[in-house]
Amino acid sequence: MSRGRFLLLPLLASVLILGACQSEGKLKGEVFIVTEGRENIVMGLVDVKAIEAESVEEHLQSRYKRAQREVKTRASEIGASLDSLDDLSVGSSGLLSVDLYTLSMMGSADAGERVLALPKEGEIDLGRGRQITEPTTGTLGSELDYGFYEVDFGGYSGQVKGSNLIRLSDYRNIQESKEIEDRVEKKLSEVERYISQSYYYRDLPQPAVSDETGSDGNYELTVEGGVPYFLVAKASRSLGDEEEQYYWMVKTTVEGGEEKEVNLSNDNLGSVANKGYALSERTLSTVKGIWDSAVGLAKEGGELEWEKLIYRTAFPEDTTDAPIPDDLDVPEEKLLSDR
Repeated sequence: MSRGRFLLLPLLASVLILGACQSEGKLKGEVFIVTEGRENIVMGLVDVKAIEAESVEEHLQSRYKRAQREVKTRASEIGASLDSLDDLSVGSSGLLSVDLYTLSMMGSADAGERVLALPKEGEIDLGRGRQITEPTTGTLGSELDYGFYEVDFGGYSGQVKGSNLIRLSDYRNIQESKEIEDRVEKKLSEVERYISQSYYYRDLPQPAVSDETGSDGNYELTVEGGVPYFLVAKASRSLGDEEEQYYWMVKTTVEGGEEKEVNLSNDNLGSVANKGYALSERTLSTVKGIWDSAVGLAKEGGELEWEKLIYRTAFPEDTTDAPIPDDLDVPEEKLLSDR
């Protein structure tokens, strides 16, 4: 190799390095939260990722479509369950909404009906040395004075207070109602998972680069200049027995050879919710209140299009033809304004 060519090699390398540096840009900033008391809380040990915007948008759309399918399936199942609660309603006695051990027959049963005796304080004294220490079925006899009933337990009988008795059919309805409520609660928890922000932060595309904030809350990322990225981060903070969750997904671009500051704070929190994919924490709280009211209404024998209601509240802007029922006392504009 000639001496001239040998001298050109370092020069060529310098040109390539300079070109590479000019094609890269820096994103830097601080991750912090400002409390209601105007205190700045610096967020250390937060993983800040730069993910190409195109792949993030594909991810969000894919997750959203899946969420719609999953919520629709669960809304249908919830609707069927809430409809069945109406069949278990026991009318004005309100047996579905009170503790089993505080029920009174209140003259609502006839002689010959099957009843369940429920010990309230460890035992029911039947006299003649006989006691009932666990729920026991029997046949109702005549009504006696002072709220007592004669009950035949098969082979022996005794006098039992009405407050210790419940019709066996009502008891079974209550047990079945509780099982249905448990199923509904589980399904609603699954719906909540699909409409919360955390759902969209799972299985994210691989980042181009990431950096963990230090004790000062600062991060610095070197990215390709001129390419749109999402800065993605999540953090949490303990508040007594509770924990606040913070989610950021901020779109930005920096030109090659330049430096850009992007702070992650209150101002750009909840980006996924702002894009209309997930519900904000405040809206989610409102929605959960609607669900609780719906279950209560179903227990009272109310009839609504439950499936539409669940889907409507999960995706408010997608189903404007399914208004929130007046019975639930939740103004529609409140839900949409909280979106």
